[in-house]
Amino acid sequence: MRRPPADAGPSPRAARRARSESRAVRVTLQGLAGLVRRAAQASDEGAVWGVLGEVAARVLGAGTVWVALPSEGTGQWQVVACSEPPEGGTPGAANLGAALQSLVTLAVRRGRTVECRPPPSRGLGSRAPALRLRSSEAYLCVPVFVEGRARAVLVMPAGKGRGRAGGRKARAQLLAELAGSIVEQTLRAKAERETAQAGIRALVAALEAREPAARGHGQRVASTALLLARAMGLDEAKARRVEMAALLHDVGKLGVPDAILAKPGPLEPAERVAVVAHPEMGARIVAEVAGWQDLAPMVRHHHEWYGGGGYPDGLAGDAIPLGAAIIGVAEALDAMTTERPYRPARRVEEALEEIGRCAGTQFHPEVVDALHRVMERRAEPPEAAPLADGEPVSPGAGAEGPLQGARVIGLPPPEAGCITPVHLKELAALYRLAQAMRDVLDMPALLFRVLDIIESELGWRDCCIFLVEPGSEDLTMAAASGAFSGWEGLRLRRGQGMNGWVAAHGVPVLVPDVTREPRYVPGPASTRSEVVVPVSAGGRVIGTLTVDAPVVHAFSLEQVQAIAAVAHQAAVAVEVAQLHQQVRRAAIRDGLTGLFNHRHFYERLEEELERAARYGYGLHVAIGDVDGLKGVNDSLGHLAGDKVLAELARLLRQHSRRYDVVARYGGDEFAVIMPQTDRQGALAMTRRLDGAAREAVLAWQGRLFPLPTVSWGLAGFPEDGHRPAELVAVADTRMYLAKRERGLLRPADGRGDAQRGPDGGQAGAAGASG
Repeated sequence: MRRPPADAGPSPRAARRARSESRAVRVTLQGLAGLVRRAAQASDEGAVWGVLGEVAARVLGAGTVWVALPSEGTGQWQVVACSEPPEGGTPGAANLGAALQSLVTLAVRRGRTVECRPPPSRGLGSRAPALRLRSSEAYLCVPVFVEGRARAVLVMPAGKGRGRAGGRKARAQLLAELAGSIVEQTLRAKAERETAQAGIRALVAALEAREPAARGHGQRVASTALLLARAMGLDEAKARRVEMAALLHDVGKLGVPDAILAKPGPLEPAERVAVVAHPEMGARIVAEVAGWQDLAPMVRHHHEWYGGGGYPDGLAGDAIPLGAAIIGVAEALDAMTTERPYRPARRVEEALEEIGRCAGTQFHPEVVDALHRVMERRAEPPEAAPLADGEPVSPGAGAEGPLQGARVIGLPPPEAGCITPVHLKELAALYRLAQAMRDVLDMPALLFRVLDIIESELGWRDCCIFLVEPGSEDLTMAAASGAFSGWEGLRLRRGQGMNGWVAAHGVPVLVPDVTREPRYVPGPASTRSEVVVPVSAGGRVIGTLTVDAPVVHAFSLEQVQAIAAVAHQAAVAVEVAQLHQQVRRAAIRDGLTGLFNHRHFYERLEEELERAARYGYGLHVAIGDVDGLKGVNDSLGHLAGDKVLAELARLLRQHSRRYDVVARYGGDEFAVIMPQTDRQGALAMTRRLDGAAREAVLAWQGRLFPLPTVSWGLAGFPEDGHRPAELVAVADTRMYLAKRERGLLRPADGRGDAQRGPDGGQAGAAGASG
């Protein structure tokens, strides 16, 4: 048989196979992108499984795909979602028959995909015809692992032909791995929401227990505020944040005496002062809770007047946060239409008339208009449409006006275009990110892993990630690569530059030529074009991803969309890493001073002693006791004592070196680990702190008091000991010796606190013994 010439094109069969493989890759990529996009919007785990069943059938070309979960109590596997619901029932009504039960159990036990043909007489029990199980076909069972255990199993026909079955198996495993990562993040986000909601319920319940007349007030205000926020065109995520702030708007009343809250008549001037302080106090309470910082401005300013003259800050007009203005109107409506101890309730019509009369003076006119629309129609208006590709942004859109040399990039339609090399790179990047989401919880390591994936899979080297600072909403560069290396820590104000604009609008932006975009903030000297995409999770922007190139017009539309897809997938992992970071920080920090706590001090001391012994350098430990703190507590109160400790902690951080370990040892004692430090260097640190404390004052209740000093004891390695307990014991003894020599101990126990007068004056000068 003659062979075709060497330069002949591919055979028809090879061409068909290539086209088929191209279609399969395109469908897989689109399915994965759709799974990420739709599952991120799912409200619970069940919705994710439903999306997975539908997407898997389309991606795998399997006709029918079942998602099975173990049934509560029985241990039997039950179908919870499928691409084609069974006839005459819901997927949840169908239990896997004995044949597939054993097959699924085998896959779970082995921890990998199993392919098998069920016996002819066994299938899905009485519902087998509805689910169309055929004993003549082989079936794939693909476990979906969540947090290290099989939480679900994908069941589908294996497909005919060796090549098709193998390709379907590989794609099914990729889908299962990605789905497992998404479900993990969904469960963690759900737990976070439930914790936040439990905290809110506890605070509201505590307030209502003290003010029975206001029972249900917070929930009613929150419901109205949510309707108003939607009517004002806020997206659902922002509207929900307004709702949460409305639930908490009166939490500051926990600090108002019961007699004032329950008073049936008008308030006296002094009583009114106490009530007027509740927004400020509530904002402080809310700002202390991780994840609630963005609610604090709405809580603080919900009693401001649009025309000025409100409290606590006297803001006016657009300086008042829109969420606060919405809460103010919602609260006024509920206050007027519910009975209070000092007056009867008004009719809704009267309340609306009164609110309308005060539009422009007390209330935001646009919010009042929205209230009338809501009350008249009793229906929610449609949400605002997202910005489309290339759509210009009006100056009123925020973040200091429109773009000029840049354009907004929209997401592609689900079935748009043909497969390109960029799509293959995107698929590889998403797969590696799915693996990283399970392996990495440390924030710096995760961010650098994301940048590494962008470089290795997408080919872009000059990248950086900005994260939104809680409270200020400024952006800080948290990770960088290529030309951005060394720029870590750069801060941008909200709305500043392309990153600030993208953070405000939440849409990707392409800058083909940075010299033609006035908003561009100069970065690396080599930059000629730039892409900035939002890193969004839970409906809010938590950061931005920037990719630069040294030539103009370097990015195609597909490349921008690939970068955006990577950022979208990375956002969930970043959010989880942030939660992990908060929990880790809380575990090693003192809540009052922000210094390291007692346990972490000993952990670090062990590490530093090992390092000092290995490399042969010295180390000193300082133990300090605040002189006369008990006198401050007795004469000025414990809140004043807390302020003393916080101020001394600030001075300690300011006058210690970057690599020193500063901790609150306990009570009124501090501890400092000073690596590579001799006795003279340690004494110099205590003297610097002594000088700073002598110059500082404590401002309390309109008066100024001298700040107490600290008595120090020093111990050095290796001369005073080789173990943490030995060094601390020596330093502690020397600290009390220093106090005794200066006459600062009570004679009763020889180890008491310094004696101080009610004016906070010092009984003696600070010193250090070593």
